[in-house]
Amino acid sequence: MATTQQDIESRLSYAYLHAVVSHAGFVCRPAVFDEDKEGIDAVVTAYGTFPGTYKTQVTINIQLKATISEPTDDGTHLSYFIQGIKRYDVLRADHREPVRLLVVLFLPKNHADWLECT
Repeated sequence: MATTQQDIESRLSYAYLHAVVSHAGFVCRPAVFDEDKEGIDAVVTAYGTFPGTYKTQVTINIQLKATISEPTDDGTHLSYFIQGIKRYDVLRADHREPVRLLVVLFLPKNHADWLECT
């Protein structure tokens, strides 16, 4: 079966997250099958001391998205709109632990430019 553009975008979004998390000194792993069904694509964990808390470990569940669509830019923030209210509600639910974050990789429209970095 051929790899789709969506498969490539998904892999690039995880690779980017992994690079950023590793640079920060944290640990990143892909989600397992059952987590993926819950909208979790990766899990980030930081170990150490966190000022103002008693915690020595913090874990964040990540939902990854990649898109070639132009983001809405208000000069300070880039916006991405999740398709489907159910997905949005699951992501923003405040009764879940660990917390969930949406990480969006905005890719250029031209596939050849996807690995150029600045």
